[in-house]
Amino acid sequence: MSGIPFFLRFDDITDLDARIVRFVEGSLANGFPVLAAVIPEQLHPDATEWLIKLRGKYPQLLDIAQHGYRHKDHFSGAAHGEFCQGRADKLIAQDILAGAVIMDDAFGDEWQRIFVPPFNHICRYAIQVLIRMRFLGVSTIYSPPDTFRKRFSMCRDMIAYQFGSALPAWKNMWRVEGRLPCVSPVIDVGADYAGSRLASTNALDEMVSGLISAEGQVLGIMIHHWLYRDMTEIDDLLAWGKRVRDRCELSPVSVSQLIRDFS
Repeated sequence: MSGIPFFLRFDDITDLDARIVRFVEGSLANGFPVLAAVIPEQLHPDATEWLIKLRGKYPQLLDIAQHGYRHKDHFSGAAHGEFCQGRADKLIAQDILAGAVIMDDAFGDEWQRIFVPPFNHICRYAIQVLIRMRFLGVSTIYSPPDTFRKRFSMCRDMIAYQFGSALPAWKNMWRVEGRLPCVSPVIDVGADYAGSRLASTNALDEMVSGLISAEGQVLGIMIHHWLYRDMTEIDDLLAWGKRVRDRCELSPVSVSQLIRDFS
């Protein structure tokens, strides 16, 4: 593989929202690998059918992942999430299994058994459950605590809370609990979720510039469709992605392939 591995992760997929369709289909048409993070309990049959058809058309580019179960926030503060430490182990295991059953029923062999924890927080027990259930891997987000990433709370202490040890700031592929491969985005296009504010193109360029020279870096970008007000903003981001791919000589590769190569 030449160039820096590159992929997009689209979170909160439930139905055929026009923004989801434009984002995912536009990305695949551009040759961008897509990790589609589906919320099982909210999954609409039309979205299931659409994703299966896209898998048939873009089998090397599209991965379908389980995005928690209900996408419910059970906590407040920095450790908020659906599968965080503090929830009863029995409920964590129950919800992961319930979500996987829905995914199996909906997609059969067309989903890749990759787990995307809602709110990007997940406890060690949940990881152990995923290992027992033979998940292929997990995708959360690790944001180094540098100047342009201060809007995220996932500093080294949070990584230690989740995975038992602090990690090098440049690394975004590792084995959680020493066993389960994890491939994480390093850029989030959302500048302010509470205010539904997007990062500017200049800010995104700054993030890319600060990351592409890091040894072993994988350039993953996390996107939430509901932050976008109109299709023009979506088309602008897709065009920006093409410019960055060409300028930085990025190498498109799916998350499932990255996990297999890492394993």
